[in-house]
Amino acid sequence: MIGRLIPLILTAGMGYQAIHKAAPLLNVVVEMRTKMEIANIAKLINLDRIGESLPKSDPESFAKYLRDNFKSGNSKLSQDVALDPWGTPYQLFYGKENTFKVASAGADKKNGTNDDIFAGDFE
Repeated sequence: MIGRLIPLILTAGMGYQAIHKAAPLLNVVVEMRTKMEIANIAKLINLDRIGESLPKSDPESFAKYLRDNFKSGNSKLSQDVALDPWGTPYQLFYGKENTFKVASAGADKKNGTNDDIFAGDFE
């Protein structure tokens, strides 16, 4: 939860120019938080893989799986856990032999670009 509030805390009381100058730092903070969150989602899926109950990878099923199983905070200020900080749904991809990766489209909100963020055990 606190990770989702860091950009707000850092910009509290700052003027427009100061916020504009701080934007690159805030982007780094949000990206780091996303990497930690996506790594935690991958850990959850790994635990389910041990129990042989892997989530489905279609967008609706994966979003429901995250909402039912992944808790990033209990506050009403917390965004939907099925969405990355930029409001784009996390995605789940399966590879061979039950390998997987979880993906965020990143700040540009476009899949398949250089700012995408991944966790899991296949590239």
